[in-house]
Amino acid sequence: WELPLDRDSSWNAVLVPGVKPRGRWQHAAVFDPVSRRMFLDGGLIGSVPTDEVWILETDGPLRWRQLVGVEGPQPPPRSSHAAVLDAVARRMLVFFQSSAPHSGFVAWALSLDGAPRWDSLRVEGEQPPNGWGKSAVYDPDHHRVFLFGGSAKAAPTYWVLDLKSHPPRWTEV
Repeated sequence: WELPLDRDSSWNAVLVPGVKPRGRWQHAAVFDPVSRRMFLDGGLIGSVPTDEVWILETDGPLRWRQLVGVEGPQPPPRSSHAAVLDAVARRMLVFFQSSAPHSGFVAWALSLDGAPRWDSLRVEGEQPPNGWGKSAVYDPDHHRVFLFGGSAKAAPTYWVLDLKSHPPRWTEV
């Protein structure tokens, strides 16, 4: 779907020829204005979480392609997660509750330039509580991520991930 912003208009269906991602929900997506690509990450296909990443090329004719052959360790299938575009480091960051024992809330990075590569982020500080459905916003001026909401058992909390510190550090606000 598209909503033209340069005039008064309404939503229009957009047909993208060729291969497409299967229908999903509880996924995350980010748009990279430099490469003019949208990255569709994870989600549930039916009731099964997926680790698929799809790219919608928007520079020229619209075209979907699945990202395959990504270097590095692969994150597990995920849904109800949050993602942001880290414009400074040219990567997509995803945040989710891992199902692996003793891993809790995790962060992964997918490089956007050159050969794509996944890396697990080593993050210091107290971790945000487990829960699903969190939202995240990237602050490019201060190179940080705000994470909030979700369905943890406790009241919603608000966290900041400082990406300038090495390693990055979570802080509850």
